[in-house]
Amino acid sequence: MNNHPVLRLTHFGNPILREKARLLSPAEINSDDIQQLIHDIRYTNDQKKYGVGLAAPQVGAGVALSVIGIKPTPSRPGLEPFDQVIINPSYIGIGQRTGMWEACQSSGVGRNMLYAKALRYKRIRAIWYDERAIQHDEQLQGLSHTFSSMRQII
Repeated sequence: MNNHPVLRLTHFGNPILREKARLLSPAEINSDDIQQLIHDIRYTNDQKKYGVGLAAPQVGAGVALSVIGIKPTPSRPGLEPFDQVIINPSYIGIGQRTGMWEACQSSGVGRNMLYAKALRYKRIRAIWYDERAIQHDEQLQGLSHTFSSMRQII
């Protein structure tokens, strides 16, 4: 694999953000191209500190893949680190939905980012593949289920 480039974010208005992302087969997940995309997205998010994760459509790739990297910050020091690649995700909400403030990297960065209150479940049953094409089926709650809010990949 080559050196990791910092990928450019796609912004609102780009049609890829409105398209349903293509599901990946296990063979595609294990391909050099998808493995490189995973590494490049992780590197981009680590370098730019864009938030808790990036979905592939946010960097111009129309596949159902996101890389989540939740780390403690000065404003959220008690967070437990969570690092997960999420491919072909689906989820079922459990219980009541509640309003949560969110932002989308594709709306802008820094002071240009748009925030909105979205209705989210506090707990979900999630099914997804990881970067090794291993399927997971878990109940998640708290910030670790953030990938449920990456609606463009579901």
